[in-house]
Amino acid sequence: MIGELICQYCAHRNGSAESRCAHCGAPLAATLVREAATGIRDAAAVAHEVEDVRRLPREAGAAGASRLAREAGMLAHSLVPQEKSPGKAEPAPGNRLEALIERRLENLGWPAVAVVLAVLLVAALLLMRGCSSLNMPVVGQVSAVEALPVALHTAASCASLPGENAGARCTIPATSTLLAGALTAGQELSFSLQVQRPDQLSATVAGWRAGGGVVLADGTVFAGIGPSATVRYADARTGIRIETSTFAGRAAAQTFLNRTGLVQ
Repeated sequence: MIGELICQYCAHRNGSAESRCAHCGAPLAATLVREAATGIRDAAAVAHEVEDVRRLPREAGAAGASRLAREAGMLAHSLVPQEKSPGKAEPAPGNRLEALIERRLENLGWPAVAVVLAVLLVAALLLMRGCSSLNMPVVGQVSAVEALPVALHTAASCASLPGENAGARCTIPATSTLLAGALTAGQELSFSLQVQRPDQLSATVAGWRAGGGVVLADGTVFAGIGPSATVRYADARTGIRIETSTFAGRAAAQTFLNRTGLVQ
C-alpha cells in the first residue's frame, strides 16, 4: 500500500488517495499507471492512427494530401483548450487516455499548440504542392534529353558541349524514320539542346520573333520555322530550347515538328 505519492514535477508529497498534485496540479504517478493500464485499447487505436499518418507521405496522388489536410483541421479543433464546467462528469475508463492527452495539451499552453498546428499545416501544403507537379519535368530534376518527346529522345544521339550550361549537340541519322521523305535531302539532322533560365528563354524567343519566319505556336510552348527552314522550339515549363540545322524546305520542317510531337 502506498502511503503517499510524490509529484514528479515539483516533488510535493500528496496523500495516496489524490489523483493530482495539490501544489502544481500535475497528474500523480500512480494515477498515470492506472490510466495507462485501463487505456490499452485506446493506446492500440492511437498506434493505428499514428501508422496511418506515417504512411501518408507514401500514398500516391492528391488523395493523401487532402486526407492530411483534413486530419490537421480535425486536430486543430481538438487541440483548442476547453474550459471545464465544475459539474462535468469524469471520462469513462475507455476514454481516460484521451482525457489524459487533453490535460497534457492544456498544460502546454497556446505557444506549443500553435507550433504543432503550424508544422502539420506546412506539411500538408508541401505534400499538396509536391503532388500537383509530379508529372511536370523540372530543371535539375531531369536532364534536358530526358525531357524531350519520346520519339525525338529515342532517335537522337546527344553529346554535352564544353562549358557550364552549354547544353548539348544532338544528331539524328539520315536513315531515321523521323526524316523519312527526304526532309533533309538525305543528310543527317543536327540540333542544339539547352536548358535556359526563364529570362534567358524569353530573350531567345523574342529574338526568334524579330528574326522573321513562321510562328506555329506562341504560348507556354513556342514553335516556329526560321527563314532558312530551321526549326525553333522553346518550352517555358522545362526551360528547354531547341534549334535545328536546315531542312529541305518549310513544309519539311513542319512535318518534322508534327512527327516528333513538338507541335501537337
